[in-house]
This record gives sequence, C-alpha cells and structure tokens, in this order.
Amino acid sequence: MLFFMYFFFFLIFSNFALFFSLFVVFFQNPMYSILSLIVSILFSVVILFMFGVEFMSFVYLVVYIGAIAILFLFIVMMLKCLV
Repeated sequence: MLFFMYFFFFLIFSNFALFFSLFVVFFQNPMYSILSLIVSILFSVVILFMFGVEFMSFVYLVVYIGAIAILFLFIVMMLKCLV
C-alpha cells in the first residue's frame, strides 16, 4: 500500500514538474518563465526528497533556486527597468 502511495505522489509531482518545464519554454514573458522554472525545480526537489536523496534535494534547493534562479529574476527585473 505504501508503494502505491509513493507511486501516486511521484506521478503527480512529475507531471507538475513536466508541465511547469513546458511553461518555461512557452511563456513569452521572462518573469513568468523564471517563476515557472523555480516551481519546476521545487517539484524536482520534492521528487528527490521522496526518493530519499535528502542531501541532493537540499543542494538543488540552495544552488539552483537560491542562487541561479533568483539571479536570473533580478537580472530580468533590472533589464525591464533599463528598457
């Protein structure tokens, strides 16, 4: 029973990660695209945490969301002001 629950949550989170990854590509507004990237990485972190790879999920959380995605967000916000 526990296996089916993990499998069910894996299907839900992986589908959401896939949809938000597609939103990253298809959104015209770069702000929405970066926010979709952040949500997609969050769902990937949840999937890694479910698999028991806690250290790697925290590394994803800190490095990709905490550094790279927020840096992209600030750059886009600054470029919008300059244009």
